[in-house]
Amino acid sequence: MSKAKEVYSSEKCATVTTYVSAKDKIKDPSITEKYYDLVTDFFEAGWGKSFHFAPQRMGEKMQDAMLRYEIKVAEALQLKPSMKVLDVGCGVAGPMRNIAQYSGANIVGLNINAYQIKKAKEYIQKSHLENICSLYEGNFMDTKLPAASFDAVYAIEATPHAPDKTKCFKEVHRLLKPGGCFAGYEYCLLDNYDENNRDHCQIMEDLEHGGGLQKISSMKAVQQAFLDAGFKVLEIGNSCTEGCSWALPLRTGFRRSKFGRFCTDVMIRVLEGVGIAPKGSTKVGDFLNLGADAFVEAEKRGIFTPSLFFLVQKN
Repeated sequence: MSKAKEVYSSEKCATVTTYVSAKDKIKDPSITEKYYDLVTDFFEAGWGKSFHFAPQRMGEKMQDAMLRYEIKVAEALQLKPSMKVLDVGCGVAGPMRNIAQYSGANIVGLNINAYQIKKAKEYIQKSHLENICSLYEGNFMDTKLPAASFDAVYAIEATPHAPDKTKCFKEVHRLLKPGGCFAGYEYCLLDNYDENNRDHCQIMEDLEHGGGLQKISSMKAVQQAFLDAGFKVLEIGNSCTEGCSWALPLRTGFRRSKFGRFCTDVMIRVLEGVGIAPKGSTKVGDFLNLGADAFVEAEKRGIFTPSLFFLVQKN
């Protein structure tokens, strides 16, 4: 099967086309699994192997910013070769491979999506990291893993998919050894967000739907969820400082320009019309663009950040 046909498989498009039409919030973790069945290939084409944002400094390349973003987590947790670490929502193992190479820690990648796990295994093998990187298919709301089995845990923009954030954090707390730390990045609303502002509400609705996300919480609510889960909060705050932009890749370059989008849209419509791309491909493209526009607008208005850094500890 060619790469184009793999990306545009009828089964994947049908899955996400159904989700595109079902805009009501679905409190079922399986929606994340279905969402990533299709968009994984699109994300790899646009982002590489790490599916997350990263505050970019002026003149800094996107991949350099993303690596710096990931290494900050490894340093906060003081990861080293003797440690057993859990990566919650590991994607296709982009951050996991970088962190493993940097720290030498033994990392288990937790993922609910079988398609991503298949790809992650291939990338781990190509990187010759099988001795310190492994994968586990499971739901981060209820992993079925033994209690107190990890020295440290991290999650890079994965827990915004959790239908109940406190329950998710409680599961992480259960998995950690006493004194162990949990670090990473969470999505949150900023103080500029006004729930009575119709534009703000629409932007967040499009952002959540386009990102396959659950309802985004305020920073205060995220912090309270950590406390309610039994954690001691050591550090929490927006890591996107002045002079940085986390949405830069979504608003620059040919593919994000009006002409670039037009060309892409025409190409997909033609492929769909001649039967190379299945019916629904255009809807999926429109859906992803809607989400991308919402992320850009959310940064522009200062109502949201994907870069809430946290470091919490199990007593």
